[in-house]
Amino acid sequence: MIGAGRETTRCGPVPSVSAPTGLLYAASKQEDRYEYVGIDWATGKIVARWPFPDDSRRWNLFGGMITPIGDGQFLSGGMFSIKRVFAE
Repeated sequence: MIGAGRETTRCGPVPSVSAPTGLLYAASKQEDRYEYVGIDWATGKIVARWPFPDDSRRWNLFGGMITPIGDGQFLSGGMFSIKRVFAE
């Protein structure tokens, strides 16, 4: 678990780190809804969130990988498929 202020983030799949952005990208589940978060490597604060459209299990990556691809997008791959996710 990663603590960020009053929030606690439970990570599922292996987090990704981006040297250019200085962010650690990790999966989370807040209020029964999956999301992806960007955590500032230097401060430990959550600086970006990508909530998934619904609470479907298809967003659970079951230990899969996340790959940031730029412009607020990433690919998530797990048990069910590879999905391209866009920032809101």
